[in-house]
Amino acid sequence: MKRVFLVDVLQCERCGGRMKIIATIHPPDNTRKILQCLGLASRAPPVAPAAFDYNYHMDLF
Repeated sequence: MKRVFLVDVLQCERCGGRMKIIATIHPPDNTRKILQCLGLASRAPPVAPAAFDYNYHMDLF
């Protein structure tokens, strides 16, 4: 994320100190269970169709 968004996710927002990664969760089933336990969405939102910009296309004529 630092390369793309210039955001250092390991820098504390409050004090600016360095944080450490203490664990990672790999199996999707475990991730889903943890998110559901926390009351968070465990599935990605459905993909919506792309919006059509009528003004852009009318300017081409």
